Amino acid sequence: MSRNHHDLIRAAKAGSEEAVGVLLAQLDGLMRATVARVVRQHADLEDVMQEARIALARGLASFDERRPLGPWVKTVTRNTARSRIRRLRRAPTPQPHLPQVAGPSDTTLITSEQASHARKAMLLLSDKDREVLE
Repeated sequence: MSRNHHDLIRAAKAGSEEAVGVLLAQLDGLMRATVARVVRQHADLEDVMQEARIALARGLASFDERRPLGPWVKTVTRNTARSRIRRLRRAPTPQPHLPQVAGPSDTTLITSEQASHARKAMLLLSDKDREVLE
């Protein structure tokens, strides 16, 4: 762990929100690479990143500074991403109600809830089937 990280962790443990922000900004690339290996849907990447930032900020208080920072960051971030995927897969996906379309001039927009259900359903597909639909 670099001296700078050590100082930032110590300051964060002392209650400095600025130190937490600077540390998380420095770790952003490592976190983003870790999340990208777990989360396949780009739309979920930022949500997982935010959850991981929160998990890391909360976990700093109990982080053992004698241990290396990188593996801890990767573990927390990877577990956060996997947890989100499990939550999405467990969420019940109701049978979609398909609107009746009168003709080509009738435009139907989907709601954000319908889009969310579609993303969840996509996670249940095999990689090949998901790729075809994307």
